[in-house]
Amino acid sequence: MRCLTLANALSDLGAKATFVAAAMPETIAARICERGHRLVRIPAPADMHRPDAGWEAPPLSRTSQLADALATQAAVGKVDWLVIDHYLLDVIWHSRARRFTRQILVIDDLANRNYDCDLLLDQTFGRTAGDYRALVPHNTQILTGSSYALLRREFAEHRAAAIERRKNPGPIRRVLVSMGTGDPGALTAPIVREVLAAAQGCVIDVVVGAHVNGREQVRELAVHHPQISVHLDSRRIAELMSNADIAVGASGMMSWERCCLGLPSIILVVAENQRKGAEMLAKSGAALLIGRVDEIRGEICSLLGDAELVARMMAAAFAIADGFGARRVVHAILDKSTLGELVLRPATLDDGEQLWLWRNDPVTRAQSRTSVPITWAEHIRWLAAFFDRPGGKLYLAERDALPVGVVRFEPLAPRGYEISIAVAPEMRGSGCGKALLEAGCAHLPAGPIYASVRHDNAASRRLFASCGFERVKDVEPGFLRYALELTDDMSRRRNGE
Repeated sequence: MRCLTLANALSDLGAKATFVAAAMPETIAARICERGHRLVRIPAPADMHRPDAGWEAPPLSRTSQLADALATQAAVGKVDWLVIDHYLLDVIWHSRARRFTRQILVIDDLANRNYDCDLLLDQTFGRTAGDYRALVPHNTQILTGSSYALLRREFAEHRAAAIERRKNPGPIRRVLVSMGTGDPGALTAPIVREVLAAAQGCVIDVVVGAHVNGREQVRELAVHHPQISVHLDSRRIAELMSNADIAVGASGMMSWERCCLGLPSIILVVAENQRKGAEMLAKSGAALLIGRVDEIRGEICSLLGDAELVARMMAAAFAIADGFGARRVVHAILDKSTLGELVLRPATLDDGEQLWLWRNDPVTRAQSRTSVPITWAEHIRWLAAFFDRPGGKLYLAERDALPVGVVRFEPLAPRGYEISIAVAPEMRGSGCGKALLEAGCAHLPAGPIYASVRHDNAASRRLFASCGFERVKDVEPGFLRYALELTDDMSRRRNGE
């Protein structure tokens, strides 16, 4: 499904995609063909079929990988880009594929073997490029984190309405249960029973695959409990998530779908390659992670009785994925990363939503004085109070009319300002932070500028030092103090005068 999302985004720009598979569920094959993509099936290597093979299973043998690469070449001929999404293939297969492709993208979430690729994508929340640097060639571009989550277009289309709806959430009235189209553990029916016991007054939407074990049990529950609606192989997942108040489901891709729509979740790990992302989601405050089905009842009761917790989970979730990950990956494939000049403009209350999402980004929260998710009500009160105070300055940074960061100045007595900046998550590592800091300082008169940086935030310490800030006496435990004396000459130079 993640490859189909990427293929659809590329085809919208005129690319032609061919899928090559040794095994393919017919429901997925139908979706591929419906979108006009070509599907070629090739024989599966004998050692691909392993009983009880885990996600960390060793790659296929060298002989099998070379034979499979040869079969793929016979199926597609020469291609511009080859996208490889397969846990049993490694550098042996990738290197052989160089004979029939110009460039290679590997999609992975294990970081457990060597790769030969030009672009590597790992959508796992909390994953960093450093996890792969020793496993890929030195010139490989690495895209990591949920900013690159390959979500279908409908999630971005439903996001604005979901944000508006959840800014002022009401009581929990609708619960969504979805363990994915596969649900290998047949957990859906037991989960629905737990939800029924805990949320007796709620509508329950249950999404199951048409061929999932236990689907008849779910249908039987729906016969006796009219508040249950069963959706088989639904194409309306984004709509169902947008309408739900909480969800119970599997981790993996559905986690990023729920986050895009701000849906607080109770999640179970059904595959080990999903555990890291699930643990990071729980740590961020966007989800509650459980180990057993019988824990669901207690967690739902907790959410039913704690409106503030639900609101903070919504706020945390919205900041993790925005639905535009496929577009960012396509830009990397098409080498459209060059952006125009950074421009600052005064922020207004109309920018409150964007500032709220950035403020709740997990990395931003981790480096702030307050690390808990900020609800919309708390944020808008703070923003209105900031604009009412005299002397403060708040600027939104844009490139090519796209918001990329924010810089804020709080006035200090008797003179000077305290600066804080935040870069859009997808722009980290692009050099945008330095451009933002320099542009922000150019909007100030001569005088001292101070910055407080968490002692463990090495990137911010390097950033301020590179812009001429120097260490001064610390005034707050856990934070380092930096200062820059901005002169009239410096201000004019930064303004290009």
